[in-house]
Amino acid sequence: MTKPDVKRMFGIWFLVAVAANFAQYYLSQVPFFGTTSSTVTLFDWGLSFNYLNWAAPVLAALPMGASFCTDWRSGYAWLQIARAGRERYLRSRCLACALSGALVEAAGLALFFLALLPVGSLTQEAILYDYQYMAGFSDILRQAHWSLYVGGLMALRALAGGFFALVGLAVSSFAPNPYIALASPMLLARLCTEITWSFPAVPKWVSQVALSEGLAGLDFWPNLGVGLAVFGGGMALFAALFRAGVGRRLEHG
Repeated sequence: MTKPDVKRMFGIWFLVAVAANFAQYYLSQVPFFGTTSSTVTLFDWGLSFNYLNWAAPVLAALPMGASFCTDWRSGYAWLQIARAGRERYLRSRCLACALSGALVEAAGLALFFLALLPVGSLTQEAILYDYQYMAGFSDILRQAHWSLYVGGLMALRALAGGFFALVGLAVSSFAPNPYIALASPMLLARLCTEITWSFPAVPKWVSQVALSEGLAGLDFWPNLGVGLAVFGGGMALFAALFRAGVGRRLEHG
């Protein structure tokens, strides 16, 4: 990655996004403190029963999702491409964007889980007592350690964060407006969710939100596999769209 991309990736907006992500998870569960003795249950509910969670796609895109359009409007994009070369610039920007989105989700969830430790218990007895109330793929809790369940959800959310960040980046190359670029991941997530709600024949994993929360109607390992395929393929698709959008702008000015 180029130095400007690394610097922007861990800049002030990354810290703001991580803090806001942690806050929306934590605040959603404050009313439920004392209703369960399981930390893992609260962690699951923070993802599944959280209306603030619709902000997560926007927060994932916040550090880098609108970076191209701001650089293009200021003229800085030309200087970066001249210094790094077109191919290196494109690869670096896509990688930095995907990593920043993934880290926003992973860091926010890690802080959320740590903040829940004093509130609940991690004993197997408490977890198994409440697992039937969890919305996610809780089947794994009867077979393996809670860390696998929590780690699986974190991995899915990190993949989703990288995907949503690249959605914003791709849109920014076609519509150089930072507000449109940052809103586009949430609009896409909402559209796909509405499709799965309105048409029962459509697989639940079409909704990126349901897939990343373990709510796609799949068991643990199939959900992880489908998540890797969908989010990995989606990142490749939107990275290609970003390359096409930048190429179009460079050709036509």
